[in-house]
Amino acid sequence: MAMCSRTEPAEGGERRCELVVAWHSEDVSWVREAGLGPVTTLYAKGAIEPTDAEQLAASLGLQAADGVVRLPNVGRESHTYLHHIVSNYDRLADVTFFAQGRTDDHCNDLPGVVLRHWTGVEDALLVRSPGGRRRGMVGLGGWRIPLDEELRCGRWTEDGRALTARMFADLFEDPPPPGGTISFTAGAIFAATREAVRSRSVTFWRRCLAYVDREVNPLAGFAFERLWEPLFDAAAFAAREAP
Repeated sequence: MAMCSRTEPAEGGERRCELVVAWHSEDVSWVREAGLGPVTTLYAKGAIEPTDAEQLAASLGLQAADGVVRLPNVGRESHTYLHHIVSNYDRLADVTFFAQGRTDDHCNDLPGVVLRHWTGVEDALLVRSPGGRRRGMVGLGGWRIPLDEELRCGRWTEDGRALTARMFADLFEDPPPPGGTISFTAGAIFAATREAVRSRSVTFWRRCLAYVDREVNPLAGFAFERLWEPLFDAAAFAAREAP
């Protein structure tokens, strides 16, 4: 199957995928080495001038003029991802892969997963899902944890657990249910479909963005690692909670 670029629609007018990279100063040569430049948008939060951004885009093989997008250094990767969703809500790819600049500490084969999806070898949201159902979101790093246990005695701070519970109640207008489990997306590396993103309004995503659009390293950024799955795939989350 012929590859389609980030800026050229696949057959039927839809882009197969896009890789969104939240970058500060990490080595992102893996984008070039895996040949993923044509489907990559890199959001730069380090001190980078426009001419340096152009050089970086060229060195990584990014094909679009806006392949490197400069953002203020706030909100960790959560701000980057949510900025991308809000800014591209009406022109998202079929599947968007979200990753930080360094991925090998949480996902050994992210470039391979993206490449196989891009070239049509596999559907990253189908082959990794139980029951053969294409899910709205799949974490590519991390592990499953009981949600209520994580909020009571998780391995991070009491303030962090309390904030996650408050954010859950605010965003879903309900407290976290007892007995549910979530995928802790360690490293914030995951893939989500356009349909999953657009199952929630752009207003909803702006509410999420407001949690992480001021501070450089907000606690909410860590909370989102525990909330990405229900944000994108509410049906799967609900199904696991059913008796």
